[in-house]
Amino acid sequence: MDWQFLKEVLNERDMTLVVQVRLRRDVHRSSYDRKESDEIPWIEWSSKVYLIDPEGRWTEY
Repeated sequence: MDWQFLKEVLNERDMTLVVQVRLRRDVHRSSYDRKESDEIPWIEWSSKVYLIDPEGRWTEY
């Protein structure tokens, strides 16, 4: 990724970029740990949000 280009665009527009990454992880749970409401018991989802400011600094939430 060309960080210099990204910083130039964000700086020119005086904007902050918001990036959300959603991850899926396959897991194996025993039937004891499963909940009846689990639609697909072997998949876990997690997400992260990153803010990248015009100076190229990023913050993770």
